Amino acid sequence: MADSKSKQLGQVKTFQHVAELIRIMRFITPVNNYNLEILNPADFDPAVADEIVAAINDAINEHDICNIVLAGGKTPAGIYRLLSRPPRSQSVDWSKVRIFWSDERYVPLESHSSNFNLVSETLLSNIKIPEDNIVAFNTTFSSARAVAEDFSLRLKKLFSLSANELPVFDIVLLGVGEDGHTASIFPGDLLAQDSSEIAIAIDNGTEIKDRISLTLATLSQSQRIYFIVRGKNKAEIVKNVLQKDDYPACFFKSSSAKVTWFLDAEAASNLP
Repeated sequence: MADSKSKQLGQVKTFQHVAELIRIMRFITPVNNYNLEILNPADFDPAVADEIVAAINDAINEHDICNIVLAGGKTPAGIYRLLSRPPRSQSVDWSKVRIFWSDERYVPLESHSSNFNLVSETLLSNIKIPEDNIVAFNTTFSSARAVAEDFSLRLKKLFSLSANELPVFDIVLLGVGEDGHTASIFPGDLLAQDSSEIAIAIDNGTEIKDRISLTLATLSQSQRIYFIVRGKNKAEIVKNVLQKDDYPACFFKSSSAKVTWFLDAEAASNLP
């Protein structure tokens, strides 16, 4: 039993060493105030997962806690699965990680449309993390607005914020829709884009109309922002977001966060 445990610890240490070497050697293109990393499809999920593990541990080493905001959608699902399995799952002290969500649909959390449910199935069910460290939107309230207000109050208490302060997350993972939305902040919704609240209710006219989202003001406060984008169908909007200022996802250009865009070759295919 002892030999087996020693071997397992040795594998974790070896993984950490190799992951750090990959992190150092990986080529990153600095562009203006962000980094652009273009990855082969086979390397995409492992490379992003390794970067997240390293960033989590950086935050824990710095202030003994990591507050990370997770994205919904299909793109990060494979990354979450990798984070939930050895050796990556054993390279993080999950008792020192608090998990939040960038946005949520106003549906029961067990719904297949729920971002919480996606993360629960791909990550949370396979790691040992204290229940209090999982800070999800409580969609049992009578309206999306009430959910947003409750979430904002909980974050004010959790981060010990004064009346007009916004929380500062260590890591925020985001995607980008084909229309240029990020989290659940959509083009044309100027009130949502300009809101100074922590979280707000959204009605964007889709099939599941009501959503709840962290605001761009809140996301901008983060230490690190990782955009995770894959697929040829995202190539045009990636080019537009990076070259223009007309989309909600462009908010990062005015943020002081360390921003990295992780793209696969197809998502980057329209870039110069």
